[in-house]
Amino acid sequence: MRRCRWSPKDGLDDASLSAYARQVTFPTVMGDVRFGAKGESPEPGVLQVQFQEVSGHEVGQFRNGARQIIVSPPESSSGNLNFPYTEALTAE
Repeated sequence: MRRCRWSPKDGLDDASLSAYARQVTFPTVMGDVRFGAKGESPEPGVLQVQFQEVSGHEVGQFRNGARQIIVSPPESSSGNLNFPYTEALTAE
């Protein structure tokens, strides 16, 4: 696996940048990101997210992402799905 190490000698035009992006793995906070031959993700990348522990109408509680819980797929999850939602409301 080639890690992201770009330099100006690799070129700044779209073709050079695209070719480079298809050859390397980019480390991110959500894990490694790779691109396929047509620029697509080689693995499905759909996340199911549920807002949890929301209280009131204060927008500030959403600023850091702590209320946004990834529930699927299991390898990316950051918490469990609260279902049915009516039970989550009475759990407080």
